[in-house]
Amino acid sequence: PYEKEYILTVNVSMHRIHYPVEGKWSQTYVYLNIIPSPIFVTIETGPNISLPFNEAYVLNATRSFDPDIDPSLPQDLTFEWFCRNKDEEFPTSGASLSTELPNNPKYNPINFLDNFQGCFGKGPGFLTQEKSGLLPIHTSNMIPFETYVFRVQVRYDIKMSFYDHMIQVIPAKPPVMEIL
Repeated sequence: PYEKEYILTVNVSMHRIHYPVEGKWSQTYVYLNIIPSPIFVTIETGPNISLPFNEAYVLNATRSFDPDIDPSLPQDLTFEWFCRNKDEEFPTSGASLSTELPNNPKYNPINFLDNFQGCFGKGPGFLTQEKSGLLPIHTSNMIPFETYVFRVQVRYDIKMSFYDHMIQVIPAKPPVMEIL
């Protein structure tokens, strides 16, 4: 899946079938530069969702793929997950969140509202790297009414593409209505 250059040579010849005349011919060539396709990256639910506070959820990027790899072969993609608050920027280098994602409720409005940055109160940046394409999260570690941007960066060999997914945390699960 690397960039490659090829020469395509075309030779066109013309001969008379019934008369013994010397044939005419011409030859030309062209250089073709084949570049790899970008990795197709997606998160199952689309770019924007709302989730209720205190809810477990799994971000699913397993439908991402490299179109240059035969679909019958394993993809062997690496998924790197990042997170930030919608008003922040992803750091360009050096910043890293804990690779252990919080898995139990920690929300305390007195502490969080003054000091909360990024996702899970630890600032914007890298969360984890894994091979499954799945990232379990829990909204009890987030602030209601805030919007977070989760980025999945997918790598294969030297290729990399990413997808941003926004999650708005709402205070409670919306009621379910049934029309009879």
